[in-house]
Amino acid sequence: MKYFALGIIVAGLVSSAAFAQEPRADAASGKALWDGSNTQCRTCHGKMGEGAFGPPLAGRGLSAAEFKQAARKPWGIMPAFTGDQVSDSDLANFASYLGALPKAAEPGPWRFPVPEEGRPG
Repeated sequence: MKYFALGIIVAGLVSSAAFAQEPRADAASGKALWDGSNTQCRTCHGKMGEGAFGPPLAGRGLSAAEFKQAARKPWGIMPAFTGDQVSDSDLANFASYLGALPKAAEPGPWRFPVPEEGRPG
């Protein structure tokens, strides 16, 4: 009986540790997803994650957990993305890919530049 109870406790600790780990990240998969047409993150965050309308992501060293927090419960005007739209694994891959890129000195240009004679607002 003692061994059974000990086995239950150990199994619970092992499974809890397994669930607490971040998904395994793959930078190549993150790049393929970033460059592909399944997500449009680069529309706001820049072609290479350098920022533009949205903040820069390249070279910031954001963790998979930070990417998940920002995608699931964003602040400001960024829309929320569900697990059906982008998985936790995809977010970990983004973190790996963008974390390996150099930090941009300047944000990228906006996708739709404002004409010089454009009115404010």
